[in-house]
Amino acid sequence: MSPIEGEFDKSLLEKYIWKNDILIDEVFTDNSSPEHYNRVTTLSFTATQYTHTVQDSVNNSFVLKGNKDQVKTADRISEYWGDYSFNGQDSTLVFSYRVNEKLFNRLNLSSDSMIIYNTYKIINLSEDELTLKLTNDSVLHGYNPVMTFKPIK
Repeated sequence: MSPIEGEFDKSLLEKYIWKNDILIDEVFTDNSSPEHYNRVTTLSFTATQYTHTVQDSVNNSFVLKGNKDQVKTADRISEYWGDYSFNGQDSTLVFSYRVNEKLFNRLNLSSDSMIIYNTYKIINLSEDELTLKLTNDSVLHGYNPVMTFKPIK
């Protein structure tokens, strides 16, 4: 269903675990060769809570005692959870999560920023697809691509 057809059905969010799987080529300013990795993002919902997991798998080729081109995979995993609000008429999801003390200090946040809010525009929500676009982030700003999630059935 799209926003033009009417209000989104929240029960579809809770029905599945939603998965987005993409390949990323990222170039950092201090390194001219791109880092290639696979990013798997999952979202799951209860009536009031959500879990958001991001797993990056980095593949590196290396030589191990004469065996050429062995592939070592290093995983980076981030997990967030907290409350969320859903507005079917406005087509928005707002995620909130509390920042732990270590991250709070590293990001040099103001004292009223212990809770971070991310607002997503729901572009599509159906049995086969959840499409979101981050519209604001209370910490970071920049390019926000559309993310398409498929249900894990």
